[in-house]
Amino acid sequence: MRTFGVSGVLLLVMLSFSSYASLPAAPDSLPRISRTPQLKTIAVEGGMRLQVMEISDCPVFEARLVVRPPLGEIFPAPTAAILASIADQGTRKRTREQLHEHLARCGLHLDCESEDTQIMFKMSGSSEHASQGVEMLADIVTGLSIMPASFEERMIQLQAGIRPYPTNPLRVLDRAVKLSDEHVLRIPDIESERASLSSLRREDLISFHRAGFRPQNVTLTVAGDISAGAMKSAARKNFHSWPYSASQLPPVRLCAGKIDERILWYPTGTNRSAYGAVILSGGAVPAVGFAELLKDFLVQESKAGNDLVSKLSLSFLQVKSVEHASEDAVAVMFVCPADQTLVVIKALLETLDKRATAPVSDSELQRVQRALIGRTMVELSSVSGTTDLLVSDAGDPLSPFKQLEQVEKLTSAIFTANLAIFSLANCKLLLFADSAAISTQLDSIRSLIRL
Repeated sequence: MRTFGVSGVLLLVMLSFSSYASLPAAPDSLPRISRTPQLKTIAVEGGMRLQVMEISDCPVFEARLVVRPPLGEIFPAPTAAILASIADQGTRKRTREQLHEHLARCGLHLDCESEDTQIMFKMSGSSEHASQGVEMLADIVTGLSIMPASFEERMIQLQAGIRPYPTNPLRVLDRAVKLSDEHVLRIPDIESERASLSSLRREDLISFHRAGFRPQNVTLTVAGDISAGAMKSAARKNFHSWPYSASQLPPVRLCAGKIDERILWYPTGTNRSAYGAVILSGGAVPAVGFAELLKDFLVQESKAGNDLVSKLSLSFLQVKSVEHASEDAVAVMFVCPADQTLVVIKALLETLDKRATAPVSDSELQRVQRALIGRTMVELSSVSGTTDLLVSDAGDPLSPFKQLEQVEKLTSAIFTANLAIFSLANCKLLLFADSAAISTQLDSIRSLIRL
């Protein structure tokens, strides 16, 4: 992830321009998604959740085991990072050499990543070895061996690489926009994080693993040419004896967010960048359709040389549909230089207001439908794209497909009748920024969204 806010660096606008520019003229009939993929969710003893997507004739499988803390809580980032980094260093059942030998013999690939919202273990390979992949994930997650040498090596690497603000802005926003006000995302205090890292012992890591890695916090997702019955048997066989602890995770000292009625502001310490999201909700049409409509509008306005959109070139934008506080919503996420926060937010809100007053034409509707259908087909074309969707935080990971089926049936008149979602009265601002950089702009930002 590139660091934003460095002097002289031009920040890019992520609006998927090419996906529209490359589309041919819309035909009279649009391609259709034949059916919503069938996802099977299976409860496993102990509270673990298993999700299986059966994809016939798919030569490869991908399994992702995600460990998430309860909603509104976080994992200490250094602790989670060390645990993820030593996943391939051996287990109580296999030494490091035996683990790597078994992976190679079955043609399996292991990858791990962590952040303050989750730890993810990925296993992929030939579909015929999916059961072996699940067995190895179970061995790694439930029987992780935290050897002294591996612990010391990873501690040195982590201490050398810790950054002034280690959290990926877009991942923070992606998580934050899904939380309700009473489950406000909490940002780890970096000084506390440094102190906890310097005093972290191997015994602390073992205790964290036993307390945090428990069935109730785990979702296992498998996609490929597999059977739900075989995956259920593999999960029950390999996860039945789980030596987790009933003790609670240790508390993490956090920086509290400053909350206003429609602005949620989190001071981030010294940082040259600000990042945030404008959340829009209240529409009767699926948010995935409005998100695509807004992307198309920004592209067309850019082609027309709209001055508002040129101001947004100061920022990195991402528009997506989300489930915010259990409500279908559109999130416009941005990262910009901190001293330009007011300029970017003002241009963004004025652009949304303009979109709210412009009727939706038939040509716009066709562009939106074609873009949604095309992207969904691409996502379904690979097993990795499918599992990307299935491991999302959403209560229903197949909601994009179901919403697409609804959008396919909409008319431009129905879209136009529901454009109030883009009005300023329906927006909420989520903002992460340095106190000193944003304090002089905050009153003006409040007035912009008409508090």
